[in-house]
Amino acid sequence: MRRHVLVLTYADDAHAERLATELDKLDGRALLVPRGSILDWRFESDGERLSISGPNFPTQDARNFSAAFLRCLPRSTDFGAGDNKADLEPQEYIGVQRESLFFDWLHTLSLYIPFFNEVAPTARSSGKVFQRLLARRVGLQTPEEYSGDNPDHARAFAERIWASGFEVCTKAIAAKNLLLSGQRLTRYTEKLQRSQIDDLAYLSGCPLIFQNFLPKAYELRVTVVGDRILACRIDSQQAGGDTAIDWRNYNIPRTPHHQYELPANIAARLLEFHRVAGLRYSAFDFVRTTDGKYVFLETNAFGQWLWIEDLTGLPITATVAAELIASAS
Repeated sequence: MRRHVLVLTYADDAHAERLATELDKLDGRALLVPRGSILDWRFESDGERLSISGPNFPTQDARNFSAAFLRCLPRSTDFGAGDNKADLEPQEYIGVQRESLFFDWLHTLSLYIPFFNEVAPTARSSGKVFQRLLARRVGLQTPEEYSGDNPDHARAFAERIWASGFEVCTKAIAAKNLLLSGQRLTRYTEKLQRSQIDDLAYLSGCPLIFQNFLPKAYELRVTVVGDRILACRIDSQQAGGDTAIDWRNYNIPRTPHHQYELPANIAARLLEFHRVAGLRYSAFDFVRTTDGKYVFLETNAFGQWLWIEDLTGLPITATVAAELIASAS
């Protein structure tokens, strides 16, 4: 009997499709449920039975699945749910009922099968303040940081960092695109210039992250799957320009990527981070500074990995598939 793995994903998600291929090699089958077509699926509870059915997939008890992998989670708008108000139009009301049942069903399913990752720890671990403090607790170094929207506090932080001999950089609290005058804008890490100090007066109302900018030798993307660690060195400084500040300003042809052996003490701290956070999969970003320090920046429980795999040959998808199958045994 083939073992099913529930994969909550996006439409046309190359990560999920490659994962399905790897699971097939292990006599597993990925059941891909795209967020945008969640209304095409039915989630039911009958006694202890947790049923799922959908397009070309007859009703089955999801408790018999091997595991679940969350590439993403559906949003209220995917269900047609209305906003948080007492009185709803009929379609909004139906949407709220479907959304509430789905997440109740999903949380309950996690009592029966392994999740990579469970919903609640994933939501909690998405917060940058939480991540930074947890990283310090498990012994990782982190940048100095102020997060907030108080212009006076932000200015004082920047002045203190400049006085210590470092540059200051700013980052968005949440990784979202901004539509401004019909133009789609993405906020990457940016250096704060001293000439911009008066502009902090406009910070009030929209919080921002401020950090000391670290002099980089290179950067690391470390994918943790169960107790497996797959690290990639990203030579962002070779590309120069905006890529040297934030490698997500991609210049792949000029940015070498290599497999990397992470020091054992850093690897152990990442596994401890996962244990405390309740995660089984995430993608960590680190800076290796010019004076040899490993500095934690953030982790993403929905982190991408295919470009790392394609550029370096790291078997990340195969590792994820193997962990999903093995976790049920």
